Amino acid sequence: MFLDTLDIKRQCEICQHLPREHILEALYNISRILSGQAAQQQMLIGVLDALEQQLNMVSTVGRENPAINT
Repeated sequence: MFLDTLDIKRQCEICQHLPREHILEALYNISRILSGQAAQQQMLIGVLDALEQQLNMVSTVGRENPAINT
């Protein structure tokens, strides 16, 4: 889910007219979305790091043993 700046601004303007309980619920929901995205980003970073390590190992082995490259 992607929120652009104008959408966030619109949501803030709408929230100004809501009861406090609704605003707190909206903030809670936003924090859950953002923490979920952060967890997904951390998992993706871990996968990319593992792929980079694997690529580095393959590159190193290929340089040490040219027969693997053919």
